[in-house]
Amino acid sequence: MAAEPVPAVTEAEARGETAAIFADLRATTGVALVNLIWRHLATIPGALPAAWGALRPLYASGAVEEQAAALRAALDLPELAPFAAPGPARDVMASYDTGNSLNLLALSALLLRLDGARPSPAALTPRPPSPPGPALPPLPALDSLAPEIRERVLRLNLLGATDGGRILASLYRHLALWPDLLGIAEERLAPLAADGRLQTIIETTRALAVRHAAALLRGMGPDLPPPEALAAVRAGVSAFTSHAIGRMVPIGAMLYRAATP
Repeated sequence: MAAEPVPAVTEAEARGETAAIFADLRATTGVALVNLIWRHLATIPGALPAAWGALRPLYASGAVEEQAAALRAALDLPELAPFAAPGPARDVMASYDTGNSLNLLALSALLLRLDGARPSPAALTPRPPSPPGPALPPLPALDSLAPEIRERVLRLNLLGATDGGRILASLYRHLALWPDLLGIAEERLAPLAADGRLQTIIETTRALAVRHAAALLRGMGPDLPPPEALAAVRAGVSAFTSHAIGRMVPIGAMLYRAATP
């Protein structure tokens, strides 16, 4: 598998309008990192500003956060055996736990819009920007990892995957900074994948996400990607909501809940 199987602009590489939108994403959501889906959309001409223009009102008003909190509360997740994690690792897990649920809901709403659903006009009141989360260590490149750590990251990425792990979950790459945690994650998650429970959890999460996303159509911005980019944007958003983010919302939540100081 290539180091970056999905084309993406890294936060360090971002320039001009892309860098400005990345900064606005961090400031508006309060999440310290820019999720891979946004970095992928930055590679499609016109996609990132249109998608963020459509969804920013939902983030800025807190509507996405409200629905994401309801989604997380509705998930009936098994409790993993607790494990100790250093503070910076828990910060990483917390950031993904928040960011993935926000993005799953918002992008599911965008997908409904791309598939023809019409938003109801509504003026959403912006709230004060969320305080920034703690600074996170840089996301390591897959090729920079020692071979045994890289192989564990790839094995973890296959748990619950129905796309062959084509999109590499950034959480696992980030946790590779603490290799022992990768081993613990594999030990905790593999039994759920082996007996089918993990797939059921993921399918339930996706269904709940669509239900909550429908409530977000109200108040979406008018922006849509340019016609020449629509197919690529829909394919990218669908792949992330159906596979990577839809899978990592419950997985990330279970790991974060089990991590103790």
